[in-house]
Amino acid sequence: MLLKELFDQKKSSTPRYDLVDDITFFIDNEDELHKEYFLPAVRELKRKKIVDRNSIAEIAPAFDKLVEKGCAMYNEKYKPEGKTEEIFSKQLMADIANKLAEKHLDYIKDGEYDPKEA
Repeated sequence: MLLKELFDQKKSSTPRYDLVDDITFFIDNEDELHKEYFLPAVRELKRKKIVDRNSIAEIAPAFDKLVEKGCAMYNEKYKPEGKTEEIFSKQLMADIANKLAEKHLDYIKDGEYDPKEA
């Protein structure tokens, strides 16, 4: 790459992978989302024994509502530049759901999110 090309490039918006990581982190740290969407999804996955299959592709769709609400909250709070429909595409949401499923699968299987008895 020529130096001229390097300096002539326009600044692009946030790279997609950063947005996936950022929204995943945001969702993981929002208590309201966990109570209303994450924990019920985990209970349903365990009830249907889907987590036993170790398939991220089968687990991720259980987090669709969580991701949808999380993206809406993220958009409202941080207002990223660009058209909402283009930023929060179906592919981006699927990537976030997959990342959440991948990140939490072992914890779900180990019972980390099961209700604790007092």
